[in-house]
Amino acid sequence: MRKSDDFVVRARLDESRVFQVGVFAAGVELKRVRVSFSGFTRELRRAMTCFNTQGVDHLGRRFRKVLHIPKGEVQALWIGVRVPPDTAPGDYRGEVLVWSSGRGAQRVPVVLSISGATAHHHGFDDPASQSRLAWLNSTRGLSSDVVVDPYWPMSIGGPRRGIHLLGRDVELHLLGLPKTITSFFSEEMTGITSTGQPILAAPVRFNVKTARGVSQWKVRGRCVSGFDNIRISWDVLAESGPMTLEVKSTVELDGMIDLRMTLTAGEDVEIEDIVVPVSYVRSAATWMLGLGHRGGKRPDTLDWHWDVTKHQEGVWLGSINRGLQYVLRDEDYERPLNTNFYQNKPLRMPKSWYNQGRGGIRMVTLTDRIIMENYTGPRAMKKGEELHFNMRFLVTPFKPLDLKTHFRTRFVHRHEHIEKVAAWGGTVVNVHHANKLNPYINYPFFNIDEQAAYIE
Repeated sequence: MRKSDDFVVRARLDESRVFQVGVFAAGVELKRVRVSFSGFTRELRRAMTCFNTQGVDHLGRRFRKVLHIPKGEVQALWIGVRVPPDTAPGDYRGEVLVWSSGRGAQRVPVVLSISGATAHHHGFDDPASQSRLAWLNSTRGLSSDVVVDPYWPMSIGGPRRGIHLLGRDVELHLLGLPKTITSFFSEEMTGITSTGQPILAAPVRFNVKTARGVSQWKVRGRCVSGFDNIRISWDVLAESGPMTLEVKSTVELDGMIDLRMTLTAGEDVEIEDIVVPVSYVRSAATWMLGLGHRGGKRPDTLDWHWDVTKHQEGVWLGSINRGLQYVLRDEDYERPLNTNFYQNKPLRMPKSWYNQGRGGIRMVTLTDRIIMENYTGPRAMKKGEELHFNMRFLVTPFKPLDLKTHFRTRFVHRHEHIEKVAAWGGTVVNVHHANKLNPYINYPFFNIDEQAAYIE
């Protein structure tokens, strides 16, 4: 271990400074590794984090991550500190404490030497400094005060029941699941009408079938847990026999409905099936995309099963001016890689819906509706066991078409002088990579001055 006078981290005021601490699991595996800080000042300790073990997710929620280091391996711990701009220049001594389960802590003395200079853009302009790791914990874009045009602030009630979005209404039943979804978009998709058209033919249900029959949920608690300009959240707790269902859901202003349903067994129970039917008005299910169907007219029948080699987890059904997409997930969902890396990361099967290959989606076609039966098949649950049934809905369309803007927009997919772009009739330039202005793919942070001048 280095001495404290050797391990000096130099930083500027208002800088997002990053440094490493290496951990070698020499003799045994190190389990549940975590990091804390001592010394320095209280303000500096509060500004410190270990990106390996904690952070902020895409919804602004803080989380902790379990870290194990296998025997014989070296793990780099990335430590970040956002130096407060009002910190007095000087040397601040402290320790980085690396803890592991059953083995206590190893202490790494560190001197944080802060100069009187102030970092430009928190040091983000220097890619080599790794200061942009702080962006992993960014909460930009999550402000509840920002309503992006043309969307409306969230509202409830009024002349129509339910939650009101741009061109759509969503009404919930007591269990907190969608009861009705209505579209007010015109068929031309250029405006919003006063007469709505239904998308759902029946409420979304959560049906658990056992030898006692189908679940009859009794709500024990229900509350609105969040309400601002861009989202409304609610929590519901319900019981049916020995089972408890907790529903945590959110509706956002663009038409996203997020349902996180947790089923808990109060005793050992044999389940014959769990089915969540999504029933579409037939005229709102003319077209279909997903589950192996590449788009176009909806088929009359479908019997789909999970396949780890395919990134299929949901479907969209709709017509021109009303539709609904949904996906089936659980608490361990991870997004697939994109483009040519798509097949490199297999779909992580949601154990609740997948149920070892017994689950799937059936389409039932009736005269007035199309029912998508999302089922799990039989399973046994032990007392205290939890299963997470997450669903994310997107109510389409999202906004009216602005035909004037749409048809006046002309893209040029090449880095050219602005005069030449204008002569071609172009209004938007997409600057791709592998050119002087933007040399590297997915990393447009070099040549900042040249890029700024081109934009201006």
